[in-house]
Amino acid sequence: MPDSQHDDVTTCAAVSNDGNVLVSGSAAGTVRVWDVARDRRALVLLVHRADLHGHIDTVTALRWALACAFVATCARTRTLTALPSAGLS
Repeated sequence: MPDSQHDDVTTCAAVSNDGNVLVSGSAAGTVRVWDVARDRRALVLLVHRADLHGHIDTVTALRWALACAFVATCARTRTLTALPSAGLS
């Protein structure tokens, strides 16, 4: 894999059950999706990037859920997001 290319420190990562997709979270609130088989970044998501007050939320945990149907993300401010995994790679 290339350098993480996050805007800030990479704080967490999780690999899909089949090993084909990696998701990584950062202190800048971004989640990046990596196509492991093709060794490239597939998508950048601004999941916890900023709230209405412009605060940035550090992504503290990532987890594949429900047989990899979703990627669950957690931020420092205790917010949770569930991202459908279809189309992430």
